[in-house]
Amino acid sequence: MNDSRSAADPVLPDERTLGDEHPVTLDCREDLAHTLAGRRDYERARIVCERVLDGRRRQQGSEHRDTLRCAQRLALLLGKTGDFGNARRMLEAVLRAYARHDGLDDAGVVAAHKALADILAAQGGPATVRHAEGAAGSQAPSNPAPLR
Repeated sequence: MNDSRSAADPVLPDERTLGDEHPVTLDCREDLAHTLAGRRDYERARIVCERVLDGRRRQQGSEHRDTLRCAQRLALLLGKTGDFGNARRMLEAVLRAYARHDGLDDAGVVAAHKALADILAAQGGPATVRHAEGAAGSQAPSNPAPLR
């Protein structure tokens, strides 16, 4: 990818044909955000991810699994850019949604717990499963362990 491109530039040659919120377009944009984050271009990744999240919310609803995964990724990017408060709020909302629909043993829930623990640790707070699960309004496991 040419570094002179804007984060808002079309990802696919057919993007205008498919539409901004076509599932393939959203998937490709989310991949772009992941690639940008891998290159430590967190600000551009955040911009792309916000656009994807808006599209997923409109197309699939706020609690669809793909929307929750995208919100979780955006929260991680917010943490990488130092916006810990919004990252934490977003992850807590994701955890509540997962708890309502998928239960606490789902892989997405586990990943969201770890992400929240990482954000709490970056803020200097306790980074345990018990604290993260409290954010989801659930019961903590009998053997909480630090997530680091």
